[in-house]
Amino acid sequence: MASSPGATASGSAIGAPATASERAAALIELAGRLAELLQQEAAAIAGGGTPNAVGNDRHALIQRYDETARVLRLDRAGLAGLSPELLERLRREARTLAEAAAAHAELLRVASEAQRRTVDGLFRAVNRERTAANGYGRALRGLSPSPARRDTPMLGLDTRL
Repeated sequence: MASSPGATASGSAIGAPATASERAAALIELAGRLAELLQQEAAAIAGGGTPNAVGNDRHALIQRYDETARVLRLDRAGLAGLSPELLERLRREARTLAEAAAAHAELLRVASEAQRRTVDGLFRAVNRERTAANGYGRALRGLSPSPARRDTPMLGLDTRL
């Protein structure tokens, strides 16, 4: 069956899964896909790339996962009627997703910190160069008055012509 743009994880093209077991199965599938996507993004970031290199499905998957989980939590009777095996698979996939999300968040934090340090280092280096020769850098170092010589008169443009 071809997947339509409005298709859900359970394959129905009209909206959300209808029963609690369909919702649980959809959550298992969505959690697996999200965990895989987060692991791919983490590998792309660790390899020096960007998270966008693996696609932009994450937001839509997260929204579908959250909505399906919310509806399943509200269906107390349906949730109570799920088989123990299905509940265990659901818990296992939720744990896997939580671990992948935590690892992804930590990698993003580390990458962000590394980027911040790089930018700070560049900023300090540029500022050192600017102040080294009155703000113009080494190329113009002998052309401007020395900061140590304050007796040099400043010349200005006479605009009273």
